[in-house]
Amino acid sequence: VQGFQVYASAHEINQASRTTETVQQMTLMNVFVRTDSNLENDVRSMLKLVLPIFPGLNEDTTVTLKQMTVGTVNYAFKVTAGKIKLMVRVFGGETSNILVKRERELKILQLGNKYKYGASIYATYQNGYVMEFIEGAPLELSELRDPFFISRIASKIAEWHNIKFLPEEFNTIRVNLWETFQKWFQIADLFG
Repeated sequence: VQGFQVYASAHEINQASRTTETVQQMTLMNVFVRTDSNLENDVRSMLKLVLPIFPGLNEDTTVTLKQMTVGTVNYAFKVTAGKIKLMVRVFGGETSNILVKRERELKILQLGNKYKYGASIYATYQNGYVMEFIEGAPLELSELRDPFFISRIASKIAEWHNIKFLPEEFNTIRVNLWETFQKWFQIADLFG
């Protein structure tokens, strides 16, 4: 398929209850998913390029799309193709890029993958990515106050903060909090 290149060798997903097959990650350099009335058709077309990286799937595999309603400026779809469940994320245009540096966001997700945190990224394209779908539900406010959940959340955050990143990895995700706040304040001023 013209327009994509493999940017990583095989990626093992070896955590319990997750796909255990080796899957190559891919970059679809020339794919842009339109966010107008063609959104669902474009997502389906893009998936035809991605599905063959999964053993037993191909571009003719029956795909079920369910648009998720949690995003405010981005579009997200739960995708079921055979036994594989994916999430397709489509960035919602320029307004979604004002506060978020998409390149940095992707680097953080890929770094998390390297250290077995978060959903696996399978493919990227100009304005989004395809990743593993992990079943779950957001915690309710009352659950966030529950000592059981507080200790589990704190434990996971401590694990992440104890990772011994290589210097070059850390430099790709470093953030200057004050620069970020300054940018947000400038944007807030523009919108009154």
